[in-house]
Amino acid sequence: ATFFLAGPIHEDLKNRLLRENIDVVENIPHSQIPTQLNQAKFLILSSFSEGLPNVILEAMSCGVVPVINPSFAFGRYLISNNLAIELRLDRFSVTIEEISDMIDNKGLLEKFGNRCIEFVRENHSITSVRELNLKNLFQK
Repeated sequence: ATFFLAGPIHEDLKNRLLRENIDVVENIPHSQIPTQLNQAKFLILSSFSEGLPNVILEAMSCGVVPVINPSFAFGRYLISNNLAIELRLDRFSVTIEEISDMIDNKGLLEKFGNRCIEFVRENHSITSVRELNLKNLFQK
């Protein structure tokens, strides 16, 4: 499976990923991000403080499964709604096990990716945001 890493990569996380035979590619030029996301199966975002990172929505819209830290509200929301895997640095083997299970079960990976795509379409696409804004505008 292909992994896309975003944000600051902590040295400890990088070493753990390398031990799991996961290639770590850093400093991807912005112009190559769409191509890289479309080839990836997982997005690893190890940042501890985020608002609503665009890279998560961009990855999810490509059917890429986010592996994220639950330290920010959107991350907790995605994890609790089975739209992301929790990045557990203190129990990294649990995170790797969840990823491995998903890799081994292509149907599960595809189903998870499709849920991600649907979530973005329903909640963050231009059409859904426009419809929500029009609805709110005329309710007042």
